[in-house]
Amino acid sequence: MASFREATGVAVQFLPGNDGDSAPVSRFCADHRRQPRHGPQCRVLGQLLARVAKSGHIERATCPARRTQVAVPVFVDHRHIGTLVAGPVTANHGCDRQLRLLTMQAHFLGECAGRLLLDGDGAEPVVVRRCKEYLAGHLANRLTLPAVARHVHLSPHHLGRVFKQATGLTVISYLQRARIERAKELLADADRPIKNVANAVGMASVPYFTRTFHRLTGETPAHYRHHSRAGRNQLSK
Repeated sequence: MASFREATGVAVQFLPGNDGDSAPVSRFCADHRRQPRHGPQCRVLGQLLARVAKSGHIERATCPARRTQVAVPVFVDHRHIGTLVAGPVTANHGCDRQLRLLTMQAHFLGECAGRLLLDGDGAEPVVVRRCKEYLAGHLANRLTLPAVARHVHLSPHHLGRVFKQATGLTVISYLQRARIERAKELLADADRPIKNVANAVGMASVPYFTRTFHRLTGETPAHYRHHSRAGRNQLSK
């Protein structure tokens, strides 16, 4: 958040899971509401957050004081976990550049949250940590639940139950997410063919890899590579 403010001069905040009912108020808005001609009726931010929660898309709004706020949803596995809000700013305050940077930051937050989902909270049972380590070291291999269970000396049913209780994911769902996170890293190499990336994460079928990637990220591998490269270029300017 600090890097965004340093780059644009605009305040930004992350509002987790906010549907607009309890939207916070900026200092500018709080001061503005105290003016007799406006009063407490200004609910622009709350309405803006409600629109984002409903549409799942970038939204912007301009309040009666002619200040603009931009809201960008943050997703993990297609689930809206919160919203990045920039502003309020004057309408001519470089909104297009802010929007590009804000969208990149929202994407980055979603990426971090996805990795945290895989990393866990550090208080998991030893068998779950061993299972994760085994999966991480064999992403390129053909893996099945019975094979993983044998490695940690549990029955498939017992492992599946313990793993789901600790992580909220099945072993196979976790494996798919781990493979896609690794694929994202490999896609940073623009010269590496997508088929090669798919093979490197244990998905020999490119159509299956593409479908899985899209299901978990909302993008195809090619589109992810393109916009990630564009984002790095934008940051380097």
